Amino acid sequence: MKTDETVLYLIGQITRDERTYSWRSQVRRHFSQFAHYLKFFDPCNNDYSKEVLKNSDSVEGFRKYVKNTPQFSKVLPVRDMNYVMSSDGAICNMNAYTPEKPFIGTFYELSWYMTTPWKPVIGVFEGDYTQDLNCMHPFVQASVTTWTSSIEEACALVERLFLPAK
Repeated sequence: MKTDETVLYLIGQITRDERTYSWRSQVRRHFSQFAHYLKFFDPCNNDYSKEVLKNSDSVEGFRKYVKNTPQFSKVLPVRDMNYVMSSDGAICNMNAYTPEKPFIGTFYELSWYMTTPWKPVIGVFEGDYTQDLNCMHPFVQASVTTWTSSIEEACALVERLFLPAK
């Protein structure tokens, strides 16, 4: 891990539900004053993702919009793998804001983190992760280093682990 700057990837479900975007913004805002120590790969903080959110009014609309933009959607897996490989670790939100949409991309990202076990992955789940089907998936269990119950708790852990002492 680099000592001058830490880069964390913000992974988790991305759907039409605004919460899949807002938790990532919350993390970035929380650490905005520490930009010289901590950076984030946020797959939702780009024009394409904002267009998807704006132009789809349902889960099916979300899927159709992504399907109808193949020049972007074909690049996403490559971009996301690059984010995993270029990061120092991740915050992984396993809350299912849209239960009917699977965590396929998140499982891929976690499997890539499994190939880099020196990179910590902080899991977030608002409930008992030991009872949740997605959280109990083998890729999740093999990749998540520690669990927190909220975004705020994950941010507090990141502060203690990655920011200089006060």
